[in-house]
Amino acid sequence: MASPYEYSPLPPWPRTDYCGALRAADAGREVALWGWVASRRDHGGLIFIDLRDREGILQLVFNPATAGAAHEVAGRARAEYYLAARGKVVMRAEGTVNAELATGMVEIAVTEAHILNSSQPPPFPIDAEATAEDIRLRYRYLDLRRPAMQRNLRRRALAVQATRSYLDGAGFVEIETPILWRARLPGAEPRQPGPLLRTAPIPAAAQAAFDGERLRPLLSDCAMLSRRGPAGESSARVQPGRYRADLSAG
Repeated sequence: MASPYEYSPLPPWPRTDYCGALRAADAGREVALWGWVASRRDHGGLIFIDLRDREGILQLVFNPATAGAAHEVAGRARAEYYLAARGKVVMRAEGTVNAELATGMVEIAVTEAHILNSSQPPPFPIDAEATAEDIRLRYRYLDLRRPAMQRNLRRRALAVQATRSYLDGAGFVEIETPILWRARLPGAEPRQPGPLLRTAPIPAAAQAAFDGERLRPLLSDCAMLSRRGPAGESSARVQPGRYRADLSAG
């Protein structure tokens, strides 16, 4: 039985830019983009596709008069198809600028396109702000494409990066878990922490990444090893009492 999905090998050219990174200063450049079809509009000749990747959305224009094969590909594309497109960055015509998009002043005049992978109609709109939680969890791989989830993943990545950089600069060595943010279970507190196992205060850069969010970063007492000084002397940068006070106050 033939597969209902359309799949193509990777195109012979690599990605040169992310959709959300292109601006008016890039006009005239030849670029290659990969991304998901966020929306598609067929005007009876020209086809417009909003292509989405990790950095944002950019409008692609498919003209049958200048790129017939690419226009045929756009005619088959549907929501959440994964496309590769190549073309020139051009300024949008006066009156068609989209001020709501960071990329709203430019578009791509596509010369070549490939469907890298097709998709069935998604069970919910990817850009929907309100979707039933049971549906989101059932299709978690789609839920993670939503703008709100993308923002949360970026905040988490920045917080983890800031924490690791701070702890590395303070002489800590991570010895237990690849992720330092985790919930502490009741009774998990070590009864008699050794002199080398301590928690550290949350660095300002990490805390800033969580501003406005109901997220509480926790560092495990048992996951870090501090730099040891003279016998009986602990590091001045390790302040477990202050950290626990901050947590209880929150």
